[in-house]
Amino acid sequence: MKYTLLVLLTEDNDNYRTQLEERISDLECIEEIRYLHITDSVDLKKRAETENYNIKVSVKISFSGLTGGTLTSKIQKEVKDLEGRYCMILPQSMLPSKKFFQYAANVPDESTGVLILGLHDNKVVGKDCLQSAEDNYTIYTVYNKQPSENDFENCVLCKAELLNSIPHALNGHFSVSALYQTILRDGKKAAYAVNERLCFDRKTGNSFTDKKIYSKDLKTAKRKGIVPSQKMSFLEKLFSIKKFNGRTLYTFLGQTVSVKVKKTPKFPSNAVEVEEKVRDLKKLTDLDLKNSRACLFASFTKDGLVSNNTLDYLKSLREYCDVIVYVADSKALPLTVEKLKKLCDCVIVKRHKEYDFGSYKRGYQYLSDSHLLEKIDSLLICNDSVDFVGNSEDLKEIFTKAKADDAYALCMATYGFGKKIKKHRYEWAKNPHLQSYFMVLDKKVFTAEYFKKFMSGIKRINSKTEIIKKYEMGLSEMLRENNVKMGSFYPYDDTNIVNPYAIYLNQFVKRSVFVKHMLSK
Repeated sequence: MKYTLLVLLTEDNDNYRTQLEERISDLECIEEIRYLHITDSVDLKKRAETENYNIKVSVKISFSGLTGGTLTSKIQKEVKDLEGRYCMILPQSMLPSKKFFQYAANVPDESTGVLILGLHDNKVVGKDCLQSAEDNYTIYTVYNKQPSENDFENCVLCKAELLNSIPHALNGHFSVSALYQTILRDGKKAAYAVNERLCFDRKTGNSFTDKKIYSKDLKTAKRKGIVPSQKMSFLEKLFSIKKFNGRTLYTFLGQTVSVKVKKTPKFPSNAVEVEEKVRDLKKLTDLDLKNSRACLFASFTKDGLVSNNTLDYLKSLREYCDVIVYVADSKALPLTVEKLKKLCDCVIVKRHKEYDFGSYKRGYQYLSDSHLLEKIDSLLICNDSVDFVGNSEDLKEIFTKAKADDAYALCMATYGFGKKIKKHRYEWAKNPHLQSYFMVLDKKVFTAEYFKKFMSGIKRINSKTEIIKKYEMGLSEMLRENNVKMGSFYPYDDTNIVNPYAIYLNQFVKRSVFVKHMLSK
């Protein structure tokens, strides 16, 4: 697929044009380059003809400068002759790699309406690093990821006529958000490029915007429904407390403060806490343990219920796990408990407020007390933060491949929390770690003293950041210190700065086996 590249120039900068054209001079996917000066009406065509550029580009290059109107209206005028063709909008503040321009040509299709490149989940580097790193990393595609509200922090590729769906009054903010929402309303996917290395000039990115422009764009975005807004009566503006978009709004004399309050889970009055032992694990023999594998399943029964997806997941695991211990940090309705008892060997539903690792600890202790750990060779720890959408052969493949490692997960993340910056905040640093929503452990690991000590040491921690740092990442650090061989079902990429579940555990991948809840529609 070929596309036109429309570059939004906010200032005269010969270096930018030279650096850009160096990267794309030999690319067949770009059929035309248009430079649009968006701040004044400089005669760029005359300027381009008189200056001597050393970069030879084989495609047509044109220059224009439009006066009056908003940024969106200028772009719409510039691409009105490109109907039916793809166009990439690139602000001067961004300079992607050559790899990105090549990658972008292969992303849009009948089901994907737009490709967005932003700053989040991508690495901003210097120009020298950009040049040297082009062949040493992979650009991945994730889907339906919210773009930045600042249009100068987004590069967009789509059919040119789709740009007409953007309210023309927008002038540097929320335009890409509007396009993103249009794509989703049309039932198509919005692709987002991640793990790219790009240059970003924040000064240039902010040169066209100020508080007045932002305020005006925000009003337009709210009026058009691009940004959710809460309508208030005159009396409510004087004083009110309202719930909105997952937050609590406190308003007094026209001033509103938004606060996110952590809610304490509430359960129906007839929800119960139970520990139901369906089978006596001490009596199990080798004939009962044909797979020689047990499963610790951590869950949360919201409103006292268990989802059909979780029940299907447990049913699928049953084929490969001889014993399933279900532990929920919650309460459950009696009917829910009965459903779980049909699929599990032990059902523990009690509020302990230690999240999934607290559930793993309790399930592990139950297996230990039942003397089952010495009878099995493999232990699966997993939770209900993912849905299993694959088939029996997928699970068979995962468990077969797990035999080559002592600790094996679906995904191994490359980056994580490094040194502490301040309370509950850490620098983002290389910290390879297995992700705990699905992890298979060999007997030499789950029976080791260091592992027993780790599990028994799990305590209640209020901060989720600290939980991830101490237990999720801490588990892999402990395994590494004890020379445990680790591996993952999805390929580990040493250069990947993105959480791998965003890449592999979404419903849009070609072979979807697991889907992470936060990535579901």
